[in-house]
Amino acid sequence: MTSENLFEDLLKNFISMAEERTESQDVWREKPVDLLTFFKSKDFLGESPYPGKQTEALEAINKIIWSKLGQHKPLDEKDYTKITEVLLIFGKGSGKDFLASGILAYYAYVLSCMNSPQKFFGFGQGEPIDLINVAINSYQANNVFFKKLKARLASCKWFKQVNNYPKAHNEYQTTKNQIRFFNNVTAHSAHSEAEAYEGFNPLLVIFDEISGYEYKNAEFVYNTLRSSAVSRFNDKMLLIFISYPRSQEDFLMQKYNNYLVSCIIKCNR
Repeated sequence: MTSENLFEDLLKNFISMAEERTESQDVWREKPVDLLTFFKSKDFLGESPYPGKQTEALEAINKIIWSKLGQHKPLDEKDYTKITEVLLIFGKGSGKDFLASGILAYYAYVLSCMNSPQKFFGFGQGEPIDLINVAINSYQANNVFFKKLKARLASCKWFKQVNNYPKAHNEYQTTKNQIRFFNNVTAHSAHSEAEAYEGFNPLLVIFDEISGYEYKNAEFVYNTLRSSAVSRFNDKMLLIFISYPRSQEDFLMQKYNNYLVSCIIKCNR
């Protein structure tokens, strides 16, 4: 290699690094940590997920999130960018609410670290972005999940609770069943017995204990929120189903069985 070629290669590398830095600065006000660090670090939640399934689930979801944001290349060759639904089939006492509230808090944190999530997703300035947890009923929504989400945020040193609408990127405001963040990002605590789910811009939806929903309610809320999420975010949206199975006929197991059939068909082609 001649000195001229070496100089050209060095110049190309420098230009590439400069472009990546400019792009990163354009997206991020503050570069966020990964999902496990957010859970474990004392600067954030300071919680310790159990080794095994809890940690494995968080590692997988972290890869999916960062692949969708275009900021992370997985170590393996799987294409995580096209994954829009995740089934977490855990037993009783496995910390499902702990995981769900932490994941939703992390999404709010990542979006708050962006200069403009609306610009990143191709929306108009100030367009709302919604993060939704759907519980079985209003009691679970308001007295279980919402309490745990508020506890996650209150214990996170990065976030600061305020009484007025957030004016800084690490601030949040709590209302009756919503938490408002900077950049017009809102976390909602909904439930399967509600009659209306239109009007949301859902980037993330967590179906909490979906096996316990009445099947018609599960089908209705899933179809409504999924269609809204796809129309707004396409494959950047994410739906998470977290539950223990109640029967082979419940909504979670139906989705699981459909997934198995789909995989068999693809593998046999």
